[in-house]
Amino acid sequence: MFPIDLLVKAARATPDAIAFQDEQRTLTFSELLSQACALAAAIQQLTGLRRPRVAVLSPNSLEMAIGIMAIHAGGFWLIPLNPRDAKAEVQRQVALVKPDLFIIDAAHAEGFDTCGMPVIYTGIHGHDEDSHETIAHLVSKHHGEKPVFAGTDPSEPNAIKFTGGSSGRPKAVVQSFRTVNTVASTVATAFDLQADEVYLLTAPMTHGAGAFMLPVLSRGGRCVIIEKPRPASIAGALEKFGATMTWMPPTLLYMLMEVPGIAAMDLSHMRHLIWSGAPATVEKLKQARALFGNVIESAYGQAEASSVATVMRAHDVVSDEDFASAGRPTLLSHVEIAGPDGSILPVGETGEIIIRGDIRMIEYLEMPDITAQTVKGGWVHTGDIGMFDARGYLFIKGRLRDVVISGGFNVYPLDVEDVLCRNDAVQEAVVFGVPDEKWGERVEAAVMLRAGATAHPEQLMEFARQWLGAVKTPKAIHIVESLPRSNVGKVLRREVRSQFIPSD
Repeated sequence: MFPIDLLVKAARATPDAIAFQDEQRTLTFSELLSQACALAAAIQQLTGLRRPRVAVLSPNSLEMAIGIMAIHAGGFWLIPLNPRDAKAEVQRQVALVKPDLFIIDAAHAEGFDTCGMPVIYTGIHGHDEDSHETIAHLVSKHHGEKPVFAGTDPSEPNAIKFTGGSSGRPKAVVQSFRTVNTVASTVATAFDLQADEVYLLTAPMTHGAGAFMLPVLSRGGRCVIIEKPRPASIAGALEKFGATMTWMPPTLLYMLMEVPGIAAMDLSHMRHLIWSGAPATVEKLKQARALFGNVIESAYGQAEASSVATVMRAHDVVSDEDFASAGRPTLLSHVEIAGPDGSILPVGETGEIIIRGDIRMIEYLEMPDITAQTVKGGWVHTGDIGMFDARGYLFIKGRLRDVVISGGFNVYPLDVEDVLCRNDAVQEAVVFGVPDEKWGERVEAAVMLRAGATAHPEQLMEFARQWLGAVKTPKAIHIVESLPRSNVGKVLRREVRSQFIPSD
């Protein structure tokens, strides 16, 4: 079983159903499979390789979807690059993985060094079509052809995905075909996806949003692409296309909630509003449920233990406090809490989250020492802190390196951030530790207020003290206009911290 088999089965069952659409065009399942096969045959011809490494760098588009499915159709290596990353960072990633071919949007090709490798453009956008190979041209040229499928064993590498910060040597996670299959089957079953799903992509399909494409397609559902996924256009598209499902990081969810008039829109089709990728606060998730209905769901994982180690369904949220949970382990993942010595801790004790199963990575590319530090005895050591309750619900407290130890007490930033966000004036909060001669570290916070709201730091500190007590209450709160974020929307906690103390 390989990832492309999921699309083949769906195309046989519902050949004329729409698999992808944008605001003007549609692609049926049979058209998608046929065009993916033609493009895969073209890639093998262009590279002269049976199993090339194909790097993809483009915003979401129908052509990009065909390109990704072509990589699956040929059993090639998929190397997704983030079009939101700085070019210097992308070039460092390219230097590490050494692709054999690029699928790239022409707008992102300006000034980009493809190292002499063959290039396929998703579209021309003003370039001379005679001097550029495009997906449309190659699909037409190779119509009816099929690639020589290169995969022989599902344990073989299928993808190289980058994780970590934007400084230092890039960390490239190598995933197997089996991992992609496991994620797809887990998403489809854990969220009980149906044939009438309409999945709106709000983030790059090369990254978080892409994890849900194959599961939706495997059920015969439809994926919808919009040209400029901004909060207002996302809200409009959810209503226009009758979306039943979408995924987004918490930051985008918060912005979507602030779109003027969204409460009056008809979003009654929505069944799965899934968030993941960064922590979210209980208060914000309660507000999201009040606005969108009982459809707020989440998944937890990492590139090293991909996407869906645990899932929290909407019906699993029995009380508001359950919004703080990442849910229960999925069927094909094994999740435990480990102590400093690696021993498995009992229910109720806090330690490092470790994961094993077919969602586990093969390795970090060309980083055997770091791989050995991360994967021990078959377990991925996530660097995240958590605990299980008696029901088997996982509660994530944050990153090991972000815990603030103040006067001998462990203060978990997410606990404090959740309380600060209960204040009506607060849009988002980031908590961090600052060196302190008396306490070792003291708790401080940077807070971004909601549009039009006002609040003084002393008022917010007193508000927090009522819920948290003296130890966990920030000793200083900094009101900021904005928070630094990564290209996938995560708040960069260490950058926030460095604004108020020297970088360490």
